[in-house]
Amino acid sequence: MTTVTVDRPKDEYENVHWEMICRMYASEVSLMFMRTVLVHNVLKMACNSILMHLENPPMDDLPNFLGYCQTWVSLLEVHHTSEVCSPNTQRK
Repeated sequence: MTTVTVDRPKDEYENVHWEMICRMYASEVSLMFMRTVLVHNVLKMACNSILMHLENPPMDDLPNFLGYCQTWVSLLEVHHTSEVCSPNTQRK
């Protein structure tokens, strides 16, 4: 991860705006991080649910179980594509 250091403005008026922008950016990053953690937790829990049922699949409800598995795969693909394409997650 790259850290960028920016000097604080010397002018008091500019300094107030600089601090406000820094707080907004920090809260945006925190929100993005929390959303990422939540989505990853949902993906892990769903994967664990699928793995748990693979030992003894619900044969009487197999079409719905397979649909659940396919939905999980689709969600994983969409999430991975959005992470890879997001400008916020690109490494320099």
